[in-house]
Amino acid sequence: MNTAERGLEMPLERCSICGNAGAHYNERIVTIDGKPRLIRRCSAICDKCLQAENTRYDRKKAALKGERTRIARIMREIYPGIDPQDIEEIVAHAWDDDSYRVGKARLPREKKVVLAVRAWIRHTKTAYDELHIGGSDDDTHAIARTTVEATVNQIEELYREEASK
Repeated sequence: MNTAERGLEMPLERCSICGNAGAHYNERIVTIDGKPRLIRRCSAICDKCLQAENTRYDRKKAALKGERTRIARIMREIYPGIDPQDIEEIVAHAWDDDSYRVGKARLPREKKVVLAVRAWIRHTKTAYDELHIGGSDDDTHAIARTTVEATVNQIEELYREEASK
């Protein structure tokens, strides 16, 4: 006896894009803009579904580019002494759309900029990474952070004051 005969038939779900009804949904990896993307659509992934996925990805990419531009502008305002290439590097790293770095945090943009710049200074301008190699506990990270804190503060102040000269 199948589920329909027992009166337990589940309503068929519809694809949110093309409206195809079906109990089975596929997960497929599709290359969009040279990057593999996992899409979940109806069992017959049709051209309409793929086109909608491409359009959604393009909108997300444009929005991220606009956000990165706003972040770079804020960073130049707060830290006029940072080299423009470094700003690009910080923004690209902290606002990488495939990561969970500070760019994805639910904080005001200005706060995210400060945290991203301080992290970048800590990792690129100090011996922080070398200090906690081999230690995975919180104490090792805290000690390493405390050790480089004064240097991070000095460099951050230098970047803030550069424009006033």
